[in-house]
Amino acid sequence: MAKALHVLLHATIVTFPILVTIVYWALLSGPATFEDTFTSWSNLSVHAFNTAFALIEIFLTNSPPPPWLALPITVVLLICYLGVAYITHDTQGFYTYSFLDPKKQGGKLAAYIIGIAVAQIVIFSVMRGLIVLRERWAVRNERVLSASVAQQGGLGRSTGNIEDDWEEVESPTTPKKVEQV
Repeated sequence: MAKALHVLLHATIVTFPILVTIVYWALLSGPATFEDTFTSWSNLSVHAFNTAFALIEIFLTNSPPPPWLALPITVVLLICYLGVAYITHDTQGFYTYSFLDPKKQGGKLAAYIIGIAVAQIVIFSVMRGLIVLRERWAVRNERVLSASVAQQGGLGRSTGNIEDDWEEVESPTTPKKVEQV
């Protein structure tokens, strides 16, 4: 279960920052975005630098591509986040994002929600593709060993059915008494 959650976390790390950056700069930013030094730094660090960190994760690590099964789960997570935004409106009296206000947006609101879901699907597919290309490039240029070499006892990460090199350690059955001095 922990491994599956880690894989899902990785899927969000390589996709959500790009989605956040696109949504913020396309729908939410305005003249006040760079109003003063603090606002500029805050908006850049929350809505731009995260994409840089995601790109570092995509291109400079040896993480495998997220499985396709993670895609619908990330879309469900976005739906849950949308629900939290409306809970915030009901409990706090404001919309977290102005484009979620149905009174102001009308029919465009549905287009925004569907557009964000479609954007997540596209971003997931593109990021997954980039990671697959990075892996192929790394194997071709001998930056990592291919799965067949790793299965023959070589070093490197394998995408085959090789068990992890974890050592099984038994826990003690009876605790030892500590002598008091």
